[in-house]
Amino acid sequence: MISQRVTLIDQGRQVVATAHVAEQDGSFIGRITLSSMPVPLQRLFEEYEEIVTTHMFSLLDAIEEQIETLHLKGVFEDGHEATLTNVQIYPSTKEVSFQVVKSASSRPGSI
Repeated sequence: MISQRVTLIDQGRQVVATAHVAEQDGSFIGRITLSSMPVPLQRLFEEYEEIVTTHMFSLLDAIEEQIETLHLKGVFEDGHEATLTNVQIYPSTKEVSFQVVKSASSRPGSI
């Protein structure tokens, strides 16, 4: 697997995190640096992590909807930009995973 750097940005194009990820079965998985993430966003992902780790799955849909409304994008090191979905960030372990939304203009084999 080839690791690549990706910068996560919000709707206002502000950097919220950077990560080193590798593609695995259609998902990107890796390690994330949260030093540039705004505190409210960090708290959201801390809450997400707590819901997952305590198996309070009845609350999972609501927080996943909140995360999706962030409309995070990833800017890959080759300059390619993609909308992210299924974003999972675990602040305590600095792990991240996400998928990219395939656009109609995506080339086969491209991100």
